[in-house]
Amino acid sequence: MTANNYYVATDGDNLNAGTLEAPFKTIQHAVSIVEPGSTVYIKGGIYREELIIEDVYGTEDNQITFKNFNDEDVLITGAKEINTP
Repeated sequence: MTANNYYVATDGDNLNAGTLEAPFKTIQHAVSIVEPGSTVYIKGGIYREELIIEDVYGTEDNQITFKNFNDEDVLITGAKEINTP
């Protein structure tokens, strides 16, 4: 089993390969493709998404890890942004 590193950034695109140079846009997309042993690095920013994590399993020796990239500040919230005129 090959361990993969994936990257997510607020300015990414879910059609990207999930690399540092071409990150995914959403954490949910990364959740949908991770395999045991994978690490998902989340770049700094606010991620407004509801995460559904089902049928995603690692093992004791091949865990799935989600972490902020280079200690950047990451906020995950299910709240929608409200703009007033």
